[in-house]
Amino acid sequence: MESCAEKNICKQKRTLQMGVMDAVICFNEGAYARTEVLKALKINPGVNTCEGLRKIDYVRICEAEMAVQKASKEARTTKKAN
Repeated sequence: MESCAEKNICKQKRTLQMGVMDAVICFNEGAYARTEVLKALKINPGVNTCEGLRKIDYVRICEAEMAVQKASKEARTTKKAN
């Protein structure tokens, strides 16, 4: 019974580690970097996978740029009011 529990905890820990590594890769390199991980595992990502990951990165970048523009505009407006 104990060995089963230990295996379950070990699997959960491994799954958590993989999730954290995936999050770090996506944060640092973008979602498209997942294709490099798949290629390293000798798994060729399909066209739809590549396009989907590119789209995720594009949307993330666009949203970040819009947030920066909004913050910049608010800062200019506040500066003019003072």
